Amino acid sequence: MMLLTFFSLLIGLTLFFGGLIWMRRGLTALAGEKAQVLLKKATDQTWQGFLIGLFLSAILGSSSVVTILIVALVQSGWMSFERSIALIIGANVGTTLTLYLFSLPLEKLYTYILTISWLLYIWGKPKVKYIAQSAGGLTLAQMALHIIASGARQTTDLLTLLPGYQPNTASALPHLIFGAVLAALIQSSTASVLLSGAWLAQGVWTGSSAVAFIIGANIGTCFDTLLAGLSGAREGKRVAFAHLGINVLSAFVVYPFIPAFSQWVATYSPTSWLFMANAQLAYNVISAALFLPWTGLYAKMIQFFLR
Repeated sequence: MMLLTFFSLLIGLTLFFGGLIWMRRGLTALAGEKAQVLLKKATDQTWQGFLIGLFLSAILGSSSVVTILIVALVQSGWMSFERSIALIIGANVGTTLTLYLFSLPLEKLYTYILTISWLLYIWGKPKVKYIAQSAGGLTLAQMALHIIASGARQTTDLLTLLPGYQPNTASALPHLIFGAVLAALIQSSTASVLLSGAWLAQGVWTGSSAVAFIIGANIGTCFDTLLAGLSGAREGKRVAFAHLGINVLSAFVVYPFIPAFSQWVATYSPTSWLFMANAQLAYNVISAALFLPWTGLYAKMIQFFLR
């Protein structure tokens, strides 16, 4: 039974990451070059930068991709470091759209969507092909999540191998650490949060556990940005550490209120997948509210510490 569960999870994870990569390649092909152009046009107005970051992250399905683009633009001199802060905050919020796409009830349409996507990808024109690729990848990844969810309860024994981990524990810290580590390893907070939704759906986790995991995943997703920033000039390092600082400081603010926060989110979330999406959105909106009014001051702080 355990062997069957293992292979089921392995197949599910393979399909999930394959679908996610396929979807992002389609989205990047559709909007990749335009994303760089739009980022270059961002002005010093905080709200405009925030909205551009939000829009691009929603379209590309990844805040990490947008943030790495920002690092590259700042390092090349196309954008000032101060201007990048609002874009990063917007990117954190925009990536939530992917979670809402995965919360759509498409179970009865999987076969039709995959068939149509496959046909359009083979015979469609370039733009149609990329749209079909994105839709097919999304559907495949969502199918995989249901496979993973079916075996999620049996993974509890594996999770207990983590230091300090106990299922449904009152302590949120182990879940936060787990979220940070997993997101750093797979370089995606969105993928991590989607995977954790399987544990929530099967009752392995409580809402508070899931929220703690989300907070950790938002920290862990900074890892690839740090790699991109640390390998370049000083301005790139500033962007990377600014991104990390936003997510770490936001975690400190929200962490003490995780139980109340999770209960509030649960009242607006009829399904576990919608709970994950709403929690991620609410958390990043709170983070945006904390930092957007002070982007200039925050930029000066980072510049002071990274001279």
